[in-house]
Amino acid sequence: MGKPDKNPDPLELARAGDEEALDKVLGYVIAPVFDLALHRYRQPERAERAAIDGLRALATGIRSGGPESSPVAEAVRGVLGSGDEAAPLPDGTALDRAMAALDADQRRALLAALACDLEDDELAYALQVDGRTALDLCAAGLRAADLDRNALREAMDARAAQTPLPQGLIDRALA
Repeated sequence: MGKPDKNPDPLELARAGDEEALDKVLGYVIAPVFDLALHRYRQPERAERAAIDGLRALATGIRSGGPESSPVAEAVRGVLGSGDEAAPLPDGTALDRAMAALDADQRRALLAALACDLEDDELAYALQVDGRTALDLCAAGLRAADLDRNALREAMDARAAQTPLPQGLIDRALA
């Protein structure tokens, strides 16, 4: 007989109704989810609302026994469903020009994959497409952006670092 696990999985505890564990799970995904929202909507206030939508979607999924995919993929799906993205800025920085060169689906795929480090299956779930389509969108987006994956990620990280993570997002998502 094995010993009981001293550190139960917070996701399992949250599914069972443990609100403290739910806070912990949301805390694990809050930074990448806010970064994605910031890149997608570009205005901090709008990004906050989208991040809250993503966290709410995750909390709802957990409370109903989910999520079907990873917690971050569930939250990303909520962010992407939070409304229309900000218009691309073709005359801005190299990152802006790269994003403006993409179609909307390629932009969604690349932003989600890079901001949240999604695995292929997580990306497909978040985008609500099959795995092949998700991979094709990322590959086509990287070609169109004319930046390699690392350069694009570094530019995204540098931009996100300019905006601090707002306080109280989890509390507002659970309110």
